Amino acid sequence: MVDADNAGFDEDHAGSESESLPVKKSGWRWIRRGIVCFLLIFLGIVTAGPWIVSRILCDQNAQEWISNRLPGQISISNASFGWQSPISFNDVILKDDDGNPLADVRSVSANRSFWQMLRGGSAPLEVNLVGLSAVVKVPTLNLERFEPEKVNLNRAVKNAIEASLPSVPEDLIIHFSESRLILQDASGAHLTGWDPIEGELRLNRDHTHSLNLTAVVARDERMTEALPESAGAEIEASFTQSASGRDALAVSLSCVDQPLTGLQPVLEPLAPDLFPMKPATGTMMLHAERSGRDKLGVSIETQFVHENFSTQTQLPVDVDLKLDYSRDDDRIQVDRLFAQLDDTKVDLAGEVTDVSKSQNLNVQGTFESPMEAVADLVPEEIRKNIQVEGLNLGELSVRGPLRPDPEQPFRFMFEVTSNVTWDQATAYGLQSNEGNVKLTLLGRDVTLEPVNLPVSGGHIRRLPSLDLSTKPVTVTIPDGLMLDQVALTEEICRDWLKYISPLLSDATSTEGTLSLTPKGGTFQLGKANEADLSGTLQIHRGRVRPGPLANEIIGKVGQIALLNQARLGQLNEAVLMSVDDQEIPYQLVDGRVYHADFNFQVGPVGMTSYGSVGLDKTLDLFVTMAMPEEWANRGPFLQFLAGEAMEFHVVGTLDEPKLDSRPLKDFGKRIGDKAVDGLLDRIMQIREQREPREPRRRRNRR
Repeated sequence: MVDADNAGFDEDHAGSESESLPVKKSGWRWIRRGIVCFLLIFLGIVTAGPWIVSRILCDQNAQEWISNRLPGQISISNASFGWQSPISFNDVILKDDDGNPLADVRSVSANRSFWQMLRGGSAPLEVNLVGLSAVVKVPTLNLERFEPEKVNLNRAVKNAIEASLPSVPEDLIIHFSESRLILQDASGAHLTGWDPIEGELRLNRDHTHSLNLTAVVARDERMTEALPESAGAEIEASFTQSASGRDALAVSLSCVDQPLTGLQPVLEPLAPDLFPMKPATGTMMLHAERSGRDKLGVSIETQFVHENFSTQTQLPVDVDLKLDYSRDDDRIQVDRLFAQLDDTKVDLAGEVTDVSKSQNLNVQGTFESPMEAVADLVPEEIRKNIQVEGLNLGELSVRGPLRPDPEQPFRFMFEVTSNVTWDQATAYGLQSNEGNVKLTLLGRDVTLEPVNLPVSGGHIRRLPSLDLSTKPVTVTIPDGLMLDQVALTEEICRDWLKYISPLLSDATSTEGTLSLTPKGGTFQLGKANEADLSGTLQIHRGRVRPGPLANEIIGKVGQIALLNQARLGQLNEAVLMSVDDQEIPYQLVDGRVYHADFNFQVGPVGMTSYGSVGLDKTLDLFVTMAMPEEWANRGPFLQFLAGEAMEFHVVGTLDEPKLDSRPLKDFGKRIGDKAVDGLLDRIMQIREQREPREPRRRRNRR
């Protein structure tokens, strides 16, 4: 039984084993199949992975997904990925957020394969950009749309002191080849460009970066002049950052025959006389050092030359700037600000305080410029009347806020002062030697203050001021003594004195002195007809040989003198006009200069003038003369002239005066009537003397 049972048990056990073996084999089979499938899929993915990635990157939806995570937009026409072959992209286009093209690259390739990119490496990653092309439009500076709130020194300093380059996970080298950059104006016209551009950019994990570029000036069929093959530029830049937080940036630029037309849209509205400019040749060095976020030092030095169009000479264009910023002091120390353009130089030093707010500039130095350049700052209406030799400017001072007033766009309220000196100057008939005037420019207001201004034996005590912000320029005449004891000269008589005292017009052989005291007033250049000005001319003493207008009147007086058997002067001597100390009021209104009570003497004859002279030189003048008492004793007829006054009315112009004969006829008639009355009285007196008195009494008795 036991055996049988055992045998049965064995049979059952054996049967159960035989039934469970197929189940175990089937499970392992599926596991093996799964592993094989996974390996096949993995091998497929590994094999086709680079191809899949390259296809995904060329897909528009994928590019939109990438663009949404980057600034601007990007499109790739073709991408190539391989486990052992280098990664490359073809026809890459970069656009801004609005879809406008910024640049395109014909080919982008790396020195690593897809596998090496995943695994990483110790050697720097090198990227080759071939055929990078960009077109940049340079906007035209529109002064009317200038936004002054964007001009903020504090913001610029803050950006410079807080700027940082992005960290790179590994060393990166970007090579540029067959690249180009073209500058156009707002209308799309060609300005300048560079083609080809070659170079490389190195970004390192230790924060030492460098850039080297070589660019050849692009030739364009619209260029107005031929350039040598050497025309181009080279740029070298380096940036280092130490563990202590000291950063240093160095940039070196050198160029040969580099066209400056790329700057024309920006600079021409500010300085139209600078263009056209010929290409420039020279170098620029920039060095900046930053200590943490508290201090910043910058130095810029340039040495350029450009050819002057008119003189065909090489002229310098240099800049030398050295400054240091301290956040703790809220101050910029300007060690030097030097600029030279052709023969004009400015060399300043000083500081900018309160950088975070008002940004107050305070610098002093020197300014040198040819006389012609300084004279061009004077309005044409004034400049044509001034001749200066040996003009110099002394120490220059510039003060005021750098941040413009938002209510007055592009109106920097700098106060610029300098002493203007000259060896010899002539203006409006006045001559000055070794003069010295303090010039102040506040915004667009020009003020001139005499320091030592000798003129024609006297002095100028006050000068007009100019407001250059108006069109035409507004002139303000100060109130008070302007000309003090100035010599009475032929030039003054020919220039402006003829309007106040027309009988001194074109006088010669002049002697004497005068002073001028205007009342305050304003007028616009070219609109003197609308001015209303007044004042007082004081002639302290004067002796002149009359000009044509005075001679016309004196000739008539001389004819009357002959009737007296008298002369206005000594025989064979010129007749002279003399003026004693007197004040002559004047007023300019409605384009005419009115004067009154100008008294002068011609020989024994005293004369007075009043009336007006137009700015167009037209005359409306009256001259009166009183017969001297001594003439009345020279003859029976002339005694009737005693106490009589003759008045001349002068019309025409200063150049062609005309005497109205009617006052002379009236005077003659009046004298004739008086002479007849006098003659009748004389006859009656004679008759009375001859007749006996007695008969007359008898007739009276009857």
